Amino acid sequence: MECVMTHMKKHPEVTVLDPPDAIQLLHIRQSMLQNVVDLNLSDCHGMVAIPRQLVITKEKDPSNIPYEVTKAGLMLPLVAKPLLVDGSAKSHELFYCLSFSSLVLAFEKHGY
Repeated sequence: MECVMTHMKKHPEVTVLDPPDAIQLLHIRQSMLQNVVDLNLSDCHGMVAIPRQLVITKEKDPSNIPYEVTKAGLMLPLVAKPLLVDGSAKSHELFYCLSFSSLVLAFEKHGY
């Protein structure tokens, strides 16, 4: 994003079709999917739907995660994805969670 902004400042003659400010919401998976819901296409032929979702941040108490998942109407197995969508390989990672214990992991420093 920053490199696009820098390029725009250095080259004002270049037309940027999707300026970074306009696409910022698309970099967060939750707000990106909310835009689909906000289209309110219920009167159209066919159906548009998004999966239920729950954002779990590192500030949440890990022992509450199973409760939060159940409260959100989600059931196991689950697919967990990174919240940020930036086109990198990391933003395409998927984690298949078969049990609540697989949602609650602590990092243990290992190696040198």
